[in-house]
Amino acid sequence: MLQISDLHVGLSTGFFKPRVPILHGVNLFVKQGRIFGFLGPNGAGKTTTIKTVLGLIPRYKGQILLNGQPLDNPSQRKLLGYAPENAYFTPYLTPMEILFSLGTLSGMPGSEIKKEAEYWLQRLNLSHVLDQQVKTFSKGMKQRLALCQAMMHKPELIILDEPTTGLDPIGKDVVKKLLLELKAAGTTIMLSSHHLLDVQEICDDLCIIHRGRVLVAGETETLLPDGMNLEQYFVQVVTGCEVNV
Repeated sequence: MLQISDLHVGLSTGFFKPRVPILHGVNLFVKQGRIFGFLGPNGAGKTTTIKTVLGLIPRYKGQILLNGQPLDNPSQRKLLGYAPENAYFTPYLTPMEILFSLGTLSGMPGSEIKKEAEYWLQRLNLSHVLDQQVKTFSKGMKQRLALCQAMMHKPELIILDEPTTGLDPIGKDVVKKLLLELKAAGTTIMLSSHHLLDVQEICDDLCIIHRGRVLVAGETETLLPDGMNLEQYFVQVVTGCEVNV
């Protein structure tokens, strides 16, 4: 589904200053119809990788393919859905107004937007606040609204950056079950999260990145040693890398 080959990204720190290297030859392969856990400590390069895939960082070296086709084509990007860690919405709009606006930008007809918006707001327990302005929402409610807008145009690949941030245990359980349902229906999911036990529970494949380099990647069951959970394995891999530097 998504193939990233030898990705190098540098970011500018100001005018007339050299670009600072962030990603150093990242290679990823996200298989179709599976949930891919994209993990790493803070500052590892996860968000930079995601933004590059989304086209928000246009300058890079390497190759990014979706279904074997370059993602430089705008029509390819319509196959993506994205929910950021800290979603921002115009505070004086209601959920339906926001989803109508974003659905229109995605080229969806009005009747389809209404149908999909109502469906996803109901699935993510927001149907009781359809007429409330988003400025009254908690962080968890905004997070669920971000998930609605990511999925309403039926993307083939959904990229989620910390999707359960701000959610209570019930909300987390709703999201985990929803992601498993989407996978069963053939949707591919790329998930970045620090909630590693949740990742271990639902992700088929894992990748751990640190300092802009991939440390390990593979199937979850194959990577984890017997008797070790993902939190323990993550600490072992990342601290072991730093000791060897």
